[in-house]
Amino acid sequence: TELNLLDILNENESVNQSVRSLGKSVESVFSMEEKLQKASQTQYHFEKYYLIRPDGDYARGNLMNKSLLIALKLKHQNFVIPRSIISMDKKMSKQAITLHKNLLGYCADLIMGFPATLVERSLKTLASFRVLADEQYIQLMKHLTENHGKQSIGRAWQFFCILSSTISPSVEFEDFVLNFLLRHKGAHGLVGVYASYALHCLSVKLEYRYLEGGEDYVDLPTVDQIQAFQLRMPCVVSIVLVDGVFVTEKLPVPPDWDVEDVLEEIWADFLSMKDARRDMFGLYISKRILGKFGSSDSVRSVEEEEERGTNFPMVLSNTDFVGDVAMEFYIQRKQSEESEEEEHGKLPSVKTESSVTLYLKRKFYYSNEKLQPSVNTNHLRFEKLSYLQAFHEYRNGNWPIAAESVVLLLAALSVAEHSINHATENQMIDITQFLPLKWLNSLNYSAHEWSKRILPLTKTDIEMGDSQVTQSKFLRLIQKEHLYGTSSFTVSQNERDSYYNRQRGSRKPKKLSAKKSFFGLRKHSTLTDPEEDEMDLIPNVQNNFILAINFRGVYLCSEAPDRDIKEWMLMDQISRTACTKNHLLLYQTNGKADHEEILKMKINTRYAEQIGTYICEYQYVNEELRKAQSKDSSKKKQPVLRRR
Repeated sequence: TELNLLDILNENESVNQSVRSLGKSVESVFSMEEKLQKASQTQYHFEKYYLIRPDGDYARGNLMNKSLLIALKLKHQNFVIPRSIISMDKKMSKQAITLHKNLLGYCADLIMGFPATLVERSLKTLASFRVLADEQYIQLMKHLTENHGKQSIGRAWQFFCILSSTISPSVEFEDFVLNFLLRHKGAHGLVGVYASYALHCLSVKLEYRYLEGGEDYVDLPTVDQIQAFQLRMPCVVSIVLVDGVFVTEKLPVPPDWDVEDVLEEIWADFLSMKDARRDMFGLYISKRILGKFGSSDSVRSVEEEEERGTNFPMVLSNTDFVGDVAMEFYIQRKQSEESEEEEHGKLPSVKTESSVTLYLKRKFYYSNEKLQPSVNTNHLRFEKLSYLQAFHEYRNGNWPIAAESVVLLLAALSVAEHSINHATENQMIDITQFLPLKWLNSLNYSAHEWSKRILPLTKTDIEMGDSQVTQSKFLRLIQKEHLYGTSSFTVSQNERDSYYNRQRGSRKPKKLSAKKSFFGLRKHSTLTDPEEDEMDLIPNVQNNFILAINFRGVYLCSEAPDRDIKEWMLMDQISRTACTKNHLLLYQTNGKADHEEILKMKINTRYAEQIGTYICEYQYVNEELRKAQSKDSSKKKQPVLRRR
């Protein structure tokens, strides 16, 4: 027989305590999916909660407005309630009135100063009197029912998100709160985002309550953390590795978290990685879901980049707030839905995808990196992640290999690594899955011919049976390539929107010769006026090309599948960067005693800010590495990227 958890928990408080102390016994019964499915039933609408105060008792003592109070008992009102909505003693009822007054003040229904302080006071009251938690939840649900004020609705949902991540409702009332959040999770706009965030925060607390058998914990936020909800939105993110494996599918991210905070959460709770080299990893986001990276004024759309194989994930700075990234995602989605409605006459979909997908990839590389197999668990995890990314970039042609002999060796090592880790699976290996797409398209070899070339090279590594050694060999071999460790950006010709093709104070483009027409990248000779200086085009450069950045420098490459290097600029030569909305300027010193700066490159790209930030971060990492090497030349310390 299936054990009914709700019936046991509703008997009395002593049974509640005993069930929570069992922990592992409840684990065999409790399932969050089943809990949500059960809570979605109509019998758990909050209006049907059996402890709600009767109408006569709620409006008692109010002769003039009695009918109005009864009608608005479970609906939005902009004045303070006469007593608590849930039946409780007189002392707690007075506290409930204060809670509702703070709620109206934060939602701007009442004029009160310091709204974040009002939320802080309410949370402290709830931490002291846990019996009031259900009252605060039902007040929020009442406030959001038939409320037509946009600011009031937004503030109330912010309060809901803060409350659900701080204090959970009682066992008797939790299904009613889950039902309310499930009904609003698929709503259009920010309401669906807030409801999804609150639902995941509450689910985490309920899982801790049942699966871990622990008492409900209260983590009171600071005033600054509360104010962050007014500055940017919270979100739910999914973290994915390059091979498509999810690190976590639903991670609630508060608005005060930046990329560095998310990374710390990943290392601490999901990957349990303590290696100092974890600072070399970062988060990337697909340009398809980021509005400012796929704007309508760009030369090439995201769909066109995907067809050409140049839709690279965009690197995020460690100081970028994840809430700002999520806001761009939802703005872009809203604009696409509106354009679809105008073009096809269709209404936007009510159901929305509430989570943003971020990719965990290695962000920084450095020269003379030791890639030896290690018995340390943390080091093994770092090397495994590095190998997965290296194989992914090698397979997709982002780190191109020039020599066929090197391609065969890398393919043999990757086949051996796969065979060692999947030795129990009796499956035929498709050799073409371990070869770069460029070589598959350029050489018309059959799968049998590739197998004859590659499989003999795998014999030694397979017999050794050590995947860590095989991964280290793969990394040491690919490390010798020029584009090893590069992050790529698409750079295109955009003569129409180029600032440098326009006269100062005029919107009319200049009439320039073919030599002066602005392409994506140029060499510059002097530092006078970037708009009027003579510039020499780099020869044999296409209108669209790829800018690749690694520890060595900045490379200008042709598009896939060739990816030939046309021009480069060493990282140590870059003295500073400057960027506008769609343009990036790279400066270097002239190498003379006066150290005059000259403008070396002009890059026309909609990723100017991201490229400039990434170059500055790379220079900082290289400088930290040089300092560590100068202190102790015999022992090379790993560079640590600290926030400046």
